[in-house]
Amino acid sequence: MLFGAVGATLALLAISHATTLLWLTLLWVAVQVLLNVIQAPLTAVMADRVAPRRFGMVSAFVGLGSNLGATHGFGSEAVPGQR
Repeated sequence: MLFGAVGATLALLAISHATTLLWLTLLWVAVQVLLNVIQAPLTAVMADRVAPRRFGMVSAFVGLGSNLGATHGFGSEAVPGQR
């Protein structure tokens, strides 16, 4: 999970320096892959630590957190007019 978090952070930082559409696309794909490296263990641990009746709610929060984090990270690094 740490590798995914650090890698996604670095890839998001690199996106702000992308000069072509190709680099932007490749880095965004890398971000998504690395965020999935974080997501997989969270989903696996959920079954061990959460009551079965709460699986849906916990899954929703885990998924929402990773999506909001990625969107916020991308949005905060790609501020228009900083070049």
